[in-house]
Amino acid sequence: MRLFIATPLTARVKEILAECNGRIRGIKWQTEAQMHLTLRFLGETSDERLADLKPRLEKIQQSAFSLHIKGSGIFPNMRSPRILWAGVEKTEPLRKLQKKVEKQCRAVGFEAEKRSFHPHITLGRVNETASARQVRAFIEGTKMNQLDLSMPVSAFCLYRSKLRKECAVHTVLETYQLQAEQNDQ
Repeated sequence: MRLFIATPLTARVKEILAECNGRIRGIKWQTEAQMHLTLRFLGETSDERLADLKPRLEKIQQSAFSLHIKGSGIFPNMRSPRILWAGVEKTEPLRKLQKKVEKQCRAVGFEAEKRSFHPHITLGRVNETASARQVRAFIEGTKMNQLDLSMPVSAFCLYRSKLRKECAVHTVLETYQLQAEQNDQ
């Protein structure tokens, strides 16, 4: 089965991000149900490896923290747009959680992630019918560049992703709670 590990987004954040969607030919927008912040994409995973991974993810200990969503961008670049995304600030707690997840994945035999962690929330996928100029003009002229949101992160989830013709369907298999945030007094 096709798996990934991510932090879920609050309903309000999903709603605000969905408001960035616009009518531009050649962009397939993510539904609110598809929005998340990927910590580690696993891909096709055997039942045996999944059984080994689940208890290791349960052992991850970390305090809850706030996620900061700010601005937007395009992968791989403005000349060749493929993915429109909302930016996520790479805070120390987020970086630590991603590293802990990566360590547990590697411990059960997943290859090390080759790309550096670039936290983002995918908003849309661009196909060849959209011109780079159209996409750039859309981003510069909409709410996407003005994004500035915060939300609490109190858990991360193991998701199953089923690819369908219309869109991918993500299902939560397990939820792993973070510890209550510590208040410094």
